[in-house]
Amino acid sequence: MPSRADRRLSPRQQDAVDAIESFTRTHHYAPTFADLAAVLRISTTAVEALVEGARKKGRVASAPGVPRSLHVVRPDAPTG
Repeated sequence: MPSRADRRLSPRQQDAVDAIESFTRTHHYAPTFADLAAVLRISTTAVEALVEGARKKGRVASAPGVPRSLHVVRPDAPTG
């Protein structure tokens, strides 16, 4: 797991995390990259880069091969 300082998100990564939370809360299912691109008004390629950066910092996760499984990982959530 990255150190606490390494887990800090860039402002745009935080925007993506916030968009994932908001979309999920509103629609009761996780967004696709296309959904996030529409919300953030950026390309799906840019969304993919933001989400991958947040994933590397331990702030988002998804189940491999499972559609709409993207979710936010709380930094203070218990692990294990």
